[in-house]
Formats: sequence, structure tokens, C-alpha cells
Amino acid sequence: MRNNKLYRDDLDSVAGYINGICSGEPLKRIIDDSPINPEDFRNPAKRFDSTVAAVDGSNAMILESGSFSVVAIRAVSVAFRGGERLFTKTTPLRLPRISKLHASDEYRRLYMECFGTEPENPIDDDPSRAASVFRDTLEYWTAKETLEKLKPGDCLLLDGSLRTSHASHNPILADIVRDCGNLGIYLVSVSKRNSLTWNGFPLDIAINAAASEFGIKPPWFIEIPKGITDQKRHEQWHRGKTYIIKLHPASGIVLKAEIPKYADNAYAEAALSACAEYSGDGRIPGYPYPLMEAHRGCCITQEITDIIRQDVIGRIDENGIDRTRYNQLFGDLHDEFARY
Repeated sequence: MRNNKLYRDDLDSVAGYINGICSGEPLKRIIDDSPINPEDFRNPAKRFDSTVAAVDGSNAMILESGSFSVVAIRAVSVAFRGGERLFTKTTPLRLPRISKLHASDEYRRLYMECFGTEPENPIDDDPSRAASVFRDTLEYWTAKETLEKLKPGDCLLLDGSLRTSHASHNPILADIVRDCGNLGIYLVSVSKRNSLTWNGFPLDIAINAAASEFGIKPPWFIEIPKGITDQKRHEQWHRGKTYIIKLHPASGIVLKAEIPKYADNAYAEAALSACAEYSGDGRIPGYPYPLMEAHRGCCITQEITDIIRQDVIGRIDENGIDRTRYNQLFGDLHDEFARY
């Protein structure tokens, strides 16, 4: 493989591109030509003494055939105050079925359980996309439940962005954003992975390079001006203002955060101070550890996936379905290929 010239050329191309987006003259040229100025960077100087709660969700494929799949989903909320954990709440594991026959009914049932109304939009029967929509449904329900435990001046952290990827969640996220405003609760979404680009360069890398060029010391945050990013995906479902944040002086982690569009500068400073206050954990400095704990609590690991799969197989066996029928549905020839 390594002796193949086309393969080596592709390796050089990939490495050159990565080097180019991380440093060098093109990145400096973008900084020089940008509307970003040193005074646009702000420091979350205030301490945050109220409760910080975080919500995250997880999904994992349990069984998958060409026409029928089973996915596991769950969500978790955690809350801290003064560095002490106040509560952890985990939803039961759910196992919705995904197929042309079942996906819409399964989604309607889960949506009704969570929100007491039917979704206005059907779900895609593509397993990967449907699994994400099922997971997000539990995640938004958990966020709404968590709000009931918070008081004015507290902060709710969500994983991801203040933008839905499925139309049926748009009114739910709108409710969460509105309820936070009415209750006086700060709302911040934080993305572990940022797909936004600025003139083709990753936005977080470009902003971090600008901060270094200007001599800005972390922790800092900066609001991203409208129109600076290359993407305009689902703008009609976007309910936030975008920030790039670097929360700890000992960390190289740069994150994207969003707060509601109605938020002013004082709101941004308080909300992002909550993130900075809880970003000094030695395991991953620079990342808000309430969100890390929510992720650790909800993550459906390979070990858990294997346990669920064995439980499903056991229940299938109890119902008289033999192994041959099971293999016809869920057997994978790739597993057979791997044996030879």
C-alpha cells in the first residue's frame, strides 16, 4: 500500500491541507482581511455562583438489517452548584424500531410520551438520521424536565447548537428558549465539534489564531458577526447567536457556543462565565465538566450495546425464533468475510 504512488500522493495532499488550515500565510491573510478586532474579544471575568445544569443524549445501533433496525437511546441531565453535584437524572433506555413500516409510528409514540402532542412532521426511515432524531427527542424532553428544577439566575447547558435538525423539534426548542427567558435562566449550547468555516478555514482555528495574533489571553469569548461564516444551513430553525470560546488558560480547546438571540452583552458574559467557572477540571481543562458528566452518564458504550443486543436475542429465543431466522434478518456477510 505504501509503495503505491497514488496513495503516497494522496497522503501528501491530505497532510498539506491540514498543515495549511492550521498555520501559514493563508490563515494570516484571512486574519488581516477580517472584520475581527482585538476589542471584540471579551473575558468572562465574573464568578458564577448559581446552579449549572447540563443535558446530553446518546444513541447506538443495536440490530440492523437492510430493511429493519433497532436503536438504543437515552438522555441524562446533571446539575452542579459550588462545584458540588446536586442531582443526576437518566432516562430509561428506549429501543425504537426503524423501518418503512415502523419508524413513523414509533416516533409518534415517543413524541407523544415526551410532549403530549403529535409531531407535525414525519421521520425519515434512514437508520442513522432517524436514530439522531429519536435521541434528540429524549434530549429536548430532558431539557424541559430539567428546567423545572432550576431557579432564576441558574444556567442550562445543552450539547450541540440552538438549531434543530428536524422540523418537528423546532417548536420544542422554541419553547425551551422562550421558557429560559421567561424564567430568568441562562441558556448556552456548546458544540464538541464545529463544522463552521470562514473563507474555507475552520472557524474555531481561525478565531484562535486571531486571538493569538492580537495577544488575547484565555479565557475569552467573541461573538461571530453575521455573514462571516460560509454555511447557512437551517437558518430558519436557528435560534441562537454564535460565539467562539476558549475557557481555560491551560487548555488548547476552542469551542463553539450559542446563546439565545434575545440575549444582550450582560447575558452573554454571565452565561459564558458559567461555562468558564466549570471548565477547570483536570481531565479535560477548557471543556465545561457538567456537560462532560452528562455525556459520561448517557453514553451507550460498546459494552452496553452488546448487553442490549444479547437481551434482544434472548427475548427472540424465548419467542421461538431460531438462529437461522435471526441470521436471515441481521446476519452480516462482512463478518463472514473477516473470517477468511
